[in-house]
Amino acid sequence: MSMLRMRMWWMSVWLCLFPFSGFASDTLTIISPHRKSIQDELIPRFEKAYATKYKTPIHVEWIDQGGAENDVRFIRARAGKGPIGVDVFFGGGELSFDELQEEGLLVPYTLSESLRQQIPAMLSGTRLQNPGWVASALSAFGIFYNKQILALRKLAAPLVWRDLGHPAYLDQVSMADPRRSSSFLMMDLIILEAEGWKKGWETLTLLAANAKQFTQSSSDPIKAVVSGEVASAIAVDFYAMAKINLLGEKNLGFVLPIGQTLFNSDPVAILKGTPHQVQAERFIEYILSPEAQLVLLLKKGDPQGPTFAALERMAVNPEAYQLAGSRSLVINPFVTPAPTFSFDMKKNRMRKSILSDLIGVLHVDMHTELNQAWKQLLATKPSPTPEDIASLSELPVTEAELDALVKDWDKPLFRNQKLNEWTEFARKKYASFDKRGS
Repeated sequence: MSMLRMRMWWMSVWLCLFPFSGFASDTLTIISPHRKSIQDELIPRFEKAYATKYKTPIHVEWIDQGGAENDVRFIRARAGKGPIGVDVFFGGGELSFDELQEEGLLVPYTLSESLRQQIPAMLSGTRLQNPGWVASALSAFGIFYNKQILALRKLAAPLVWRDLGHPAYLDQVSMADPRRSSSFLMMDLIILEAEGWKKGWETLTLLAANAKQFTQSSSDPIKAVVSGEVASAIAVDFYAMAKINLLGEKNLGFVLPIGQTLFNSDPVAILKGTPHQVQAERFIEYILSPEAQLVLLLKKGDPQGPTFAALERMAVNPEAYQLAGSRSLVINPFVTPAPTFSFDMKKNRMRKSILSDLIGVLHVDMHTELNQAWKQLLATKPSPTPEDIASLSELPVTEAELDALVKDWDKPLFRNQKLNEWTEFARKKYASFDKRGS
Protein backbone atom coordinates (compact mmCIF):
# COMPACT_ATOMS: atom_id res chain seq x y z
CA MET A 1 0.00 0.00 0.00
CA SER A 2 1.44 3.41 -0.98
CA MET A 3 1.95 6.18 1.57
CA LEU A 4 -0.86 8.27 0.03
CA ARG A 5 -3.32 5.38 0.06
CA MET A 6 -2.37 4.51 3.63
CA ARG A 7 -3.03 8.08 4.79
CA MET A 8 -6.36 8.19 2.91
CA TRP A 9 -7.33 4.89 4.51
CA TRP A 10 -6.48 6.17 7.97
CA MET A 11 -8.49 9.35 7.40
CA SER A 12 -11.52 7.32 6.39
CA VAL A 13 -11.15 5.23 9.55
CA TRP A 14 -10.85 8.42 11.60
CA LEU A 15 -14.01 9.89 10.15
CA CYS A 16 -15.89 6.67 10.91
CA LEU A 17 -14.68 6.65 14.50
CA PHE A 18 -15.15 10.38 15.11
CA PRO A 19 -17.88 11.52 12.71
CA PHE A 20 -18.55 14.83 14.51
CA SER A 21 -14.99 16.07 14.38
CA GLY A 22 -15.44 17.48 10.89
CA PHE A 23 -12.42 18.00 8.69
CA ALA A 24 -10.48 20.24 11.10
CA SER A 25 -7.02 18.95 11.83
CA ASP A 26 -3.74 20.01 13.37
CA THR A 27 -0.71 20.60 11.17
CA LEU A 28 3.04 20.29 11.55
CA THR A 29 5.84 21.18 9.12
CA ILE A 30 9.15 19.32 9.39
CA ILE A 31 12.41 19.98 7.56
CA SER A 32 14.73 16.99 7.52
CA PRO A 33 17.74 15.45 5.78
CA HIS A 34 16.55 11.99 6.76
CA ARG A 35 16.16 9.21 4.22
CA LYS A 36 12.69 8.79 2.78
CA SER A 37 12.40 5.46 4.58
CA ILE A 38 12.37 7.26 7.95
CA GLN A 39 9.61 9.56 6.73
CA ASP A 40 7.61 6.64 5.36
CA GLU A 41 7.89 4.61 8.56
CA LEU A 42 7.63 7.17 11.34
CA ILE A 43 5.32 9.91 10.07
CA PRO A 44 2.24 7.71 9.44
CA ARG A 45 2.77 6.12 12.88
CA PHE A 46 2.99 9.55 14.49
CA GLU A 47 -0.17 10.74 12.71
CA LYS A 48 -2.04 7.65 13.85
CA ALA A 49 -0.80 7.87 17.45
CA TYR A 50 -1.59 11.59 17.55
CA ALA A 51 -5.16 11.13 16.35
CA THR A 52 -5.75 8.33 18.85
CA LYS A 53 -4.27 10.19 21.83
CA TYR A 54 -5.48 13.73 21.17
CA LYS A 55 -8.73 12.92 19.32
CA THR A 56 -7.70 15.21 16.45
CA PRO A 57 -6.10 14.25 13.13
CA ILE A 58 -2.80 15.87 12.20
CA HIS A 59 -1.22 16.46 8.79
CA VAL A 60 2.58 16.51 8.54
CA GLU A 61 4.27 18.46 5.75
CA TRP A 62 7.81 17.17 5.06
CA ILE A 63 10.44 19.47 3.50
CA ASP A 64 13.52 17.89 1.89
CA GLN A 65 16.33 20.23 0.84
CA GLY A 66 18.80 17.47 0.01
CA GLY A 67 20.98 17.35 3.13
CA ALA A 68 21.61 18.86 6.56
CA GLU A 69 23.83 21.67 5.29
CA ASN A 70 21.17 22.69 2.78
CA ASP A 71 18.53 22.53 5.51
CA VAL A 72 20.55 24.93 7.66
CA ARG A 73 20.92 27.34 4.74
CA PHE A 74 17.16 27.15 4.14
CA ILE A 75 16.39 27.89 7.81
CA ARG A 76 18.80 30.83 7.93
CA ALA A 77 17.46 32.27 4.69
CA ARG A 78 13.88 32.07 5.96
CA ALA A 79 14.85 33.55 9.34
CA GLY A 80 16.51 36.48 7.61
CA LYS A 81 13.25 37.43 5.91
CA GLY A 82 10.82 36.95 8.80
CA PRO A 83 9.08 33.91 10.33
CA ILE A 84 10.74 30.64 9.31
CA GLY A 85 7.37 29.02 8.73
CA VAL A 86 8.70 25.58 9.70
CA ASP A 87 8.06 23.91 13.05
CA VAL A 88 10.65 21.18 13.48
CA PHE A 89 14.20 20.46 12.30
CA PHE A 90 14.59 16.67 12.44
CA GLY A 91 17.95 14.97 11.80
CA GLY A 92 21.51 15.98 11.01
CA GLY A 93 24.57 16.25 13.23
CA GLU A 94 25.12 18.10 16.48
CA LEU A 95 27.31 20.77 14.87
CA SER A 96 24.46 22.13 12.75
CA PHE A 97 22.02 22.21 15.67
CA ASP A 98 24.56 23.90 17.95
CA GLU A 99 25.07 26.63 15.35
CA LEU A 100 21.33 27.25 15.05
CA GLN A 101 21.01 27.27 18.83
CA GLU A 102 23.75 29.91 19.17
CA GLU A 103 22.00 31.99 16.50
CA GLY A 104 18.79 31.93 18.55
CA LEU A 105 16.86 29.93 15.94
CA LEU A 106 15.86 27.03 18.22
CA VAL A 107 13.20 27.03 20.93
CA PRO A 108 14.45 25.65 24.28
CA TYR A 109 12.55 22.50 25.17
CA THR A 110 12.61 20.16 28.15
CA LEU A 111 11.50 16.57 27.79
CA SER A 112 8.66 15.19 29.86
CA GLU A 113 9.62 13.74 33.23
CA SER A 114 9.09 10.15 32.04
CA LEU A 115 11.46 10.57 29.07
CA ARG A 116 14.06 12.39 31.18
CA GLN A 117 14.13 9.35 33.44
CA GLN A 118 14.51 6.97 30.49
CA ILE A 119 17.10 8.87 28.42
CA PRO A 120 20.42 9.93 30.01
CA ALA A 121 21.80 13.41 29.43
CA MET A 122 25.15 12.03 28.22
CA LEU A 123 26.49 8.82 26.70
CA SER A 124 30.26 8.22 26.42
CA GLY A 125 30.89 11.94 26.13
CA THR A 126 28.06 12.49 23.62
CA ARG A 127 25.20 14.80 24.59
CA LEU A 128 21.70 13.34 24.33
CA GLN A 129 19.85 16.26 25.92
CA ASN A 130 20.65 19.91 25.32
CA PRO A 131 18.72 23.13 26.08
CA GLY A 132 17.93 23.75 22.39
CA TRP A 133 17.66 20.18 21.10
CA VAL A 134 17.44 16.53 22.06
CA ALA A 135 18.96 13.50 20.35
CA SER A 136 16.48 11.39 18.40
CA ALA A 137 18.97 8.74 17.28
CA LEU A 138 22.72 8.15 17.26
CA SER A 139 25.24 7.70 14.49
CA ALA A 140 28.59 5.95 14.71
CA PHE A 141 31.50 6.40 12.34
CA GLY A 142 33.63 3.49 11.25
CA ILE A 143 35.08 1.50 8.36
CA PHE A 144 32.95 -0.45 5.89
CA TYR A 145 34.63 -3.12 3.76
CA ASN A 146 34.00 -5.80 1.16
CA LYS A 147 35.31 -9.12 2.47
CA GLN A 148 35.38 -10.70 -0.99
CA ILE A 149 37.58 -7.93 -2.40
CA LEU A 150 39.86 -8.08 0.63
CA ALA A 151 40.32 -11.81 0.13
CA LEU A 152 40.90 -11.40 -3.62
CA ARG A 153 43.57 -8.76 -3.04
CA LYS A 154 44.97 -10.50 0.06
CA LEU A 155 44.34 -7.44 2.21
CA ALA A 156 44.04 -7.58 5.98
CA ALA A 157 40.69 -6.37 7.32
CA PRO A 158 41.05 -2.77 8.57
CA LEU A 159 40.73 -2.13 12.29
CA VAL A 160 41.74 1.53 12.68
CA TRP A 161 41.64 4.60 10.41
CA ARG A 162 45.35 4.45 9.54
CA ASP A 163 44.95 0.94 8.09
CA LEU A 164 43.21 2.47 5.07
CA GLY A 165 46.32 4.56 4.43
CA HIS A 166 48.56 1.52 3.91
CA PRO A 167 50.09 1.32 0.41
CA ALA A 168 48.26 -1.98 -0.14
CA TYR A 169 44.98 -0.01 -0.13
CA LEU A 170 46.00 2.16 -3.11
CA ASP A 171 42.86 2.94 -5.18
CA GLN A 172 40.83 0.74 -2.82
CA VAL A 173 39.20 3.49 -0.74
CA SER A 174 36.13 5.60 -1.54
CA MET A 175 35.54 8.99 0.10
CA ALA A 176 33.01 11.82 -0.09
CA ASP A 177 33.77 15.53 -0.41
CA PRO A 178 33.48 16.99 3.14
CA ARG A 179 32.22 20.27 1.63
CA ARG A 180 29.20 18.34 0.34
CA SER A 181 28.75 15.70 3.05
CA SER A 182 28.42 16.81 6.67
CA SER A 183 28.88 13.20 7.85
CA PHE A 184 32.22 12.88 6.04
CA LEU A 185 33.33 16.21 7.46
CA MET A 186 32.45 14.92 10.91
CA MET A 187 34.51 11.78 10.30
CA ASP A 188 37.48 13.90 9.23
CA LEU A 189 37.12 16.01 12.38
CA ILE A 190 36.97 12.85 14.51
CA ILE A 191 40.20 11.52 12.98
CA LEU A 192 41.96 14.82 13.67
CA GLU A 193 40.79 14.78 17.29
CA ALA A 194 41.46 11.08 17.87
CA GLU A 195 44.99 11.06 16.42
CA GLY A 196 46.08 14.64 17.07
CA TRP A 197 46.78 17.39 14.56
CA LYS A 198 50.00 16.08 12.94
CA LYS A 199 49.25 12.37 12.84
CA GLY A 200 45.61 13.04 12.03
CA TRP A 201 46.53 15.06 8.95
CA GLU A 202 48.89 12.32 7.86
CA THR A 203 46.08 9.79 8.12
CA LEU A 204 43.63 12.01 6.22
CA THR A 205 46.25 12.58 3.50
CA LEU A 206 47.01 8.87 3.14
CA LEU A 207 43.29 8.03 2.96
CA ALA A 208 42.84 10.67 0.27
CA ALA A 209 45.92 9.46 -1.61
CA ASN A 210 44.53 5.92 -1.60
CA ALA A 211 41.04 7.07 -2.61
CA LYS A 212 39.85 5.97 -6.02
CA GLN A 213 37.46 8.90 -6.12
CA PHE A 214 35.70 11.53 -4.04
CA THR A 215 31.91 11.47 -4.32
CA GLN A 216 29.26 14.13 -3.65
CA SER A 217 27.12 12.02 -1.31
CA SER A 218 27.92 10.05 1.85
CA SER A 219 25.96 7.08 0.48
CA ASP A 220 27.98 6.74 -2.74
CA PRO A 221 31.11 5.26 -1.08
CA ILE A 222 28.85 2.58 0.40
CA LYS A 223 27.64 1.69 -3.08
CA ALA A 224 31.24 1.51 -4.34
CA VAL A 225 32.15 -0.99 -1.62
CA VAL A 226 29.05 -3.12 -2.22
CA SER A 227 29.66 -3.25 -5.99
CA GLY A 228 33.29 -4.25 -5.48
CA GLU A 229 34.58 -1.09 -7.15
CA VAL A 230 36.71 -0.54 -4.04
CA ALA A 231 37.48 -2.58 -0.95
CA SER A 232 36.66 -0.04 1.72
CA ALA A 233 35.25 3.30 2.80
CA ILE A 234 34.83 5.27 5.97
CA ALA A 235 31.12 5.18 6.65
CA VAL A 236 28.20 6.05 8.85
CA ASP A 237 26.96 2.96 10.68
CA PHE A 238 23.37 2.86 9.41
CA TYR A 239 24.39 2.94 5.73
CA ALA A 240 26.86 0.11 6.34
CA MET A 241 24.61 -2.03 8.54
CA ALA A 242 21.75 -1.81 6.06
CA LYS A 243 23.92 -3.42 3.38
CA ILE A 244 25.37 -6.01 5.76
CA ASN A 245 21.92 -7.09 6.93
CA LEU A 246 20.77 -7.25 3.32
CA LEU A 247 23.76 -9.02 1.74
CA GLY A 248 25.21 -10.97 4.65
CA GLU A 249 28.19 -10.82 7.00
CA LYS A 250 30.11 -13.26 4.83
CA ASN A 251 30.32 -10.58 2.15
CA LEU A 252 30.57 -7.29 4.02
CA GLY A 253 31.97 -6.00 7.30
CA PHE A 254 31.91 -2.87 9.48
CA VAL A 255 34.21 -1.96 12.34
CA LEU A 256 34.30 0.89 14.84
CA PRO A 257 37.99 1.77 15.39
CA ILE A 258 38.40 1.08 19.10
CA GLY A 259 39.07 4.27 21.02
CA GLN A 260 39.30 6.30 17.78
CA THR A 261 35.66 7.09 17.08
CA LEU A 262 32.59 8.35 18.87
CA PHE A 263 28.84 8.51 18.71
CA ASN A 264 27.17 11.57 17.24
CA SER A 265 23.70 12.71 18.19
CA ASP A 266 21.08 13.02 15.46
CA PRO A 267 18.98 15.76 17.07
CA VAL A 268 15.45 17.04 16.74
CA ALA A 269 14.50 20.62 17.65
CA ILE A 270 11.69 23.15 17.53
CA LEU A 271 12.40 26.15 15.31
CA LYS A 272 11.98 29.75 16.42
CA GLY A 273 8.62 31.28 15.61
CA THR A 274 6.87 27.95 15.16
CA PRO A 275 3.13 28.47 14.75
CA HIS A 276 2.52 24.95 16.10
CA GLN A 277 4.67 24.60 19.21
CA VAL A 278 2.30 22.23 21.04
CA GLN A 279 2.18 19.88 18.05
CA ALA A 280 5.98 20.12 17.70
CA GLU A 281 6.46 19.15 21.35
CA ARG A 282 4.10 16.22 20.89
CA PHE A 283 6.12 15.08 17.87
CA ILE A 284 9.36 15.08 19.87
CA GLU A 285 7.74 13.17 22.72
CA TYR A 286 6.48 10.56 20.28
CA ILE A 287 9.76 10.18 18.38
CA LEU A 288 11.61 9.51 21.65
CA SER A 289 9.02 7.10 23.04
CA PRO A 290 10.05 3.43 23.38
CA GLU A 291 7.39 2.56 20.78
CA ALA A 292 8.86 4.80 18.07
CA GLN A 293 12.48 4.11 19.03
CA LEU A 294 11.85 0.39 18.71
CA VAL A 295 11.00 0.84 15.02
CA LEU A 296 14.59 2.03 14.46
CA LEU A 297 16.04 -1.26 15.66
CA LEU A 298 13.90 -4.02 14.17
CA LYS A 299 13.77 -5.77 10.83
CA LYS A 300 11.08 -5.22 8.24
CA GLY A 301 7.99 -7.28 8.99
CA ASP A 302 8.52 -7.57 12.73
CA PRO A 303 5.13 -6.89 14.41
CA GLN A 304 6.68 -3.95 16.29
CA GLY A 305 9.06 -2.97 13.52
CA PRO A 306 9.03 -1.18 10.17
CA THR A 307 6.58 -2.00 7.42
CA PHE A 308 8.52 -1.07 4.29
CA ALA A 309 12.25 -1.12 5.09
CA ALA A 310 14.55 -1.68 8.07
CA LEU A 311 15.86 1.66 9.35
CA GLU A 312 18.86 0.29 11.28
CA ARG A 313 19.43 3.39 13.39
CA MET A 314 20.76 3.41 16.94
CA ALA A 315 18.05 4.42 19.39
CA VAL A 316 18.69 6.90 22.22
CA ASN A 317 16.05 5.46 24.54
CA PRO A 318 17.62 2.47 26.36
CA GLU A 319 14.18 0.92 26.91
CA ALA A 320 13.97 0.26 23.17
CA TYR A 321 16.97 -2.11 23.37
CA GLN A 322 15.37 -3.94 26.27
CA LEU A 323 12.16 -4.36 24.29
CA ALA A 324 14.04 -5.48 21.17
CA GLY A 325 16.32 -7.99 22.88
CA SER A 326 18.02 -10.24 20.35
CA ARG A 327 15.80 -8.87 17.56
CA SER A 328 17.84 -5.64 17.34
CA LEU A 329 19.75 -5.22 14.07
CA VAL A 330 22.11 -2.53 15.33
CA ILE A 331 24.95 -1.87 17.75
CA ASN A 332 23.84 -1.04 21.28
CA PRO A 333 25.76 2.16 22.15
CA PHE A 334 24.93 1.78 25.84
CA VAL A 335 27.22 -1.30 26.07
CA THR A 336 29.93 -0.14 23.61
CA PRO A 337 33.39 0.99 24.89
CA ALA A 338 33.75 4.74 25.23
CA PRO A 339 36.26 6.67 23.09
CA THR A 340 39.72 7.30 24.55
CA PHE A 341 39.76 10.96 23.46
CA SER A 342 37.58 13.99 24.05
CA PHE A 343 35.90 15.78 21.15
CA ASP A 344 35.82 19.55 21.55
CA MET A 345 32.47 20.35 19.95
CA LYS A 346 32.83 24.12 20.31
CA LYS A 347 36.28 24.20 18.73
CA ASN A 348 35.24 22.00 15.83
CA ARG A 349 32.09 23.99 15.24
CA MET A 350 34.26 27.10 14.86
CA ARG A 351 36.66 25.30 12.53
CA LYS A 352 34.35 23.23 10.40
CA SER A 353 33.98 25.63 7.46
CA ILE A 354 37.66 26.43 7.11
CA LEU A 355 38.71 22.82 7.68
CA SER A 356 36.29 21.54 5.04
CA ASP A 357 37.78 24.07 2.61
CA LEU A 358 41.36 23.10 3.48
CA ILE A 359 40.60 19.40 3.04
CA GLY A 360 38.67 20.21 -0.12
CA VAL A 361 41.61 22.03 -1.71
CA LEU A 362 44.41 19.67 -0.64
CA HIS A 363 42.63 16.33 -1.06
CA VAL A 364 39.59 16.71 -3.33
CA ASP A 365 40.33 19.46 -5.86
CA MET A 366 43.95 18.27 -6.15
CA HIS A 367 43.15 14.57 -5.85
CA THR A 368 44.62 13.61 -9.21
CA GLU A 369 47.89 15.32 -8.31
CA LEU A 370 47.93 13.82 -4.80
CA ASN A 371 47.22 10.33 -6.09
CA GLN A 372 49.96 10.65 -8.72
CA ALA A 373 52.48 11.94 -6.16
CA TRP A 374 51.68 8.99 -3.87
CA LYS A 375 52.09 6.52 -6.72
CA GLN A 376 55.37 8.16 -7.69
CA LEU A 377 56.62 7.85 -4.12
CA LEU A 378 55.58 4.20 -3.88
CA ALA A 379 57.32 3.45 -7.19
CA THR A 380 60.62 4.57 -5.71
CA LYS A 381 59.94 3.58 -2.08
CA PRO A 382 57.39 0.74 -1.63
CA SER A 383 57.74 1.31 2.12
CA PRO A 384 57.72 5.10 2.62
CA THR A 385 59.57 6.50 5.62
CA PRO A 386 57.92 8.69 8.27
CA GLU A 387 59.73 11.62 6.67
CA ASP A 388 58.14 10.79 3.29
CA ILE A 389 54.68 10.69 4.86
CA ALA A 390 55.28 13.98 6.67
CA SER A 391 56.38 15.59 3.39
CA LEU A 392 53.31 14.35 1.51
CA SER A 393 51.07 15.60 4.34
CA GLU A 394 52.67 19.03 4.75
CA LEU A 395 50.17 21.85 5.30
CA PRO A 396 50.20 25.47 4.16
CA VAL A 397 49.21 26.60 7.67
CA THR A 398 49.87 25.54 11.24
CA GLU A 399 47.02 24.69 13.58
CA ALA A 400 47.38 28.05 15.34
CA GLU A 401 47.47 29.93 12.02
CA LEU A 402 44.34 28.14 10.85
CA ASP A 403 42.46 29.10 14.02
CA ALA A 404 43.56 32.72 13.53
CA LEU A 405 42.01 32.72 10.03
CA VAL A 406 38.58 31.62 11.26
CA LYS A 407 37.42 35.10 12.23
CA ASP A 408 37.74 36.37 8.63
CA TRP A 409 36.61 33.23 6.83
CA ASP A 410 33.18 34.61 6.01
CA LYS A 411 34.77 37.41 3.96
CA PRO A 412 34.63 36.25 0.30
CA LEU A 413 37.72 38.09 -0.94
CA PHE A 414 39.85 36.94 1.99
CA ARG A 415 38.63 33.37 1.69
CA ASN A 416 39.22 33.20 -2.08
CA GLN A 417 42.73 34.60 -1.67
CA LYS A 418 43.61 31.88 0.85
CA LEU A 419 42.04 29.15 -1.28
CA ASN A 420 44.17 30.24 -4.23
CA GLU A 421 47.29 30.27 -2.05
CA TRP A 422 46.53 26.78 -0.76
CA THR A 423 45.88 25.48 -4.26
CA GLU A 424 49.26 26.77 -5.46
CA PHE A 425 50.94 25.31 -2.37
CA ALA A 426 49.39 21.89 -3.04
CA ARG A 427 50.28 21.99 -6.74
CA LYS A 428 53.95 22.67 -6.00
CA LYS A 429 54.09 20.12 -3.20
CA TYR A 430 52.68 17.26 -5.26
CA ALA A 431 54.73 18.19 -8.31
CA SER A 432 57.91 17.87 -6.23
CA PHE A 433 57.29 14.13 -5.95
CA ASP A 434 57.42 13.78 -9.73
CA LYS A 435 60.83 15.48 -9.73
CA ARG A 436 62.08 13.12 -7.03
CA GLY A 437 61.33 10.10 -9.19
CA SER A 438 62.81 11.52 -12.39
